[in-house]
Amino acid sequence: MPVILNQDCPIIRSRQNSHFKSWLQTGRKGPWGDAFICEGWRFAEAALQSGLLPLAFIVAESQLVQSQRLDRLAALMPEKTPVYILADDLLASLSDTCHSQGCILLLPKHFQPALSAQQLALTSRQQRWLVLDRLQDPGNVGTLIRTAAAFAFSGVLLMTGTASPYESKALRASMGAIFRLPLTSFSTAADCAAFLKARQAHIYAAALDGTPSPRLNWQLPAALVIGNEGNGVSREFLQLADCCVRIPQVPEIESLNAASAGAILCYELCGDISFK
Repeated sequence: MPVILNQDCPIIRSRQNSHFKSWLQTGRKGPWGDAFICEGWRFAEAALQSGLLPLAFIVAESQLVQSQRLDRLAALMPEKTPVYILADDLLASLSDTCHSQGCILLLPKHFQPALSAQQLALTSRQQRWLVLDRLQDPGNVGTLIRTAAAFAFSGVLLMTGTASPYESKALRASMGAIFRLPLTSFSTAADCAAFLKARQAHIYAAALDGTPSPRLNWQLPAALVIGNEGNGVSREFLQLADCCVRIPQVPEIESLNAASAGAILCYELCGDISFK
């Protein structure tokens, strides 16, 4: 038997089981309202390698033969993590994928990520933040979090109305980068701008009528605001921004996808910062 399991891990097969019924409400209400589901072996390893403390580990009965995978997770998992074995059909009910990998970590939404060496090396004058202003597509949210992590941003700021970074689609798009960046939520543009101004950050808002990015003299510390897929950055944030910026492109194409535009501008904001 894999070392992560022991005789105190009965197999849950009933849909009336109190644990299973509460897990179905993960992220909504009850004891798991402030938790989210992290599904799949790769994501579970990424979360544990980042030092996150799981609330529970749930594995499908059919996966008990995966002793090497289970033992690898056991080496990363805190000793007192609750472990549960679930019948395959029940675990599939917790999954939103067609073919579940049979491995779930329940994680707290509020956690302190493990920062990269590059992030730790940045001085306060070099810091960069990415602001997501009411993005509705969780795939775009996850992709932009991954982009921000790739360029050692200091954190991602999420405005109210932005798709949750804890949705499964966002988690998959982030490829585990969500575990490497601080995420902070704000209800108003004024609150977010106050946070940034307290850190002496210049606020750059992506807008179709902004300054072409190649002509812009980016100044650090800085924050880049990427707006809603259909309506762009909110009027409130545009009024608070120090500068609006756009990506030059052929006139036949109205605009780029939010994640594509954000990736280009994140790269340009990095300037000559060296990544090894």
